[in-house]
Amino acid sequence: MRKTSTRIRSNNSISAVIVIGGLSRNESFKTTSDIDMIFISGKGYANIVKAIIVSIRERAVAFLSKFPLHLELYSDMESMHKFRNDEVPVVLKDAGGIAQSWYGRTGRTITRLEDYEKR
Repeated sequence: MRKTSTRIRSNNSISAVIVIGGLSRNESFKTTSDIDMIFISGKGYANIVKAIIVSIRERAVAFLSKFPLHLELYSDMESMHKFRNDEVPVVLKDAGGIAQSWYGRTGRTITRLEDYEKR
């Protein structure tokens, strides 16, 4: 996850990267588990196209590494309705604070990757 975070942070077409699912619920990682990752693209058609390419690249890297990745791409946070009350999303990237703002409006908290790794 750290390598993915490093690659994505330098990419301007992705505004936010959020990890949900078992990882955000502190469930133990099993051989059948996957990582549920959500990309939020930057604004504009060009950023959406670039974000699609980045998503394909990340899925290919995960596949070749035999890393179980479930990745979804949204054009904005408002399109994303997929969260559970028992999840504290782990945020890998949050350009402009869009994830913090969106989750804050829903009364939810987030965890930054750096804080998650300290657990």
